[in-house]
Amino acid sequence: MLTQTNGPEHLRWVGALTLGYERSVLKRKLLSLFAGSSITKDFGPRSFEGDYGKHLGGAKLFLRLKFDSSTGMAPGM
Repeated sequence: MLTQTNGPEHLRWVGALTLGYERSVLKRKLLSLFAGSSITKDFGPRSFEGDYGKHLGGAKLFLRLKFDSSTGMAPGM
């Protein structure tokens, strides 16, 4: 992600590292439910600490539904 400070001539880069995990918790004929989480550590210039604090990053928990509409199709299609 590219962030501007003090106008377009002073661009600063922000880096991020994300680790996550997802697991299937329910599987039916046409529906699958997954639960997961991830944590992100952001790396930015020290000049951002006043606005964003010293520890940039975040965490999330999520649920994902997957609908399988491929029934009736030949394998490999």
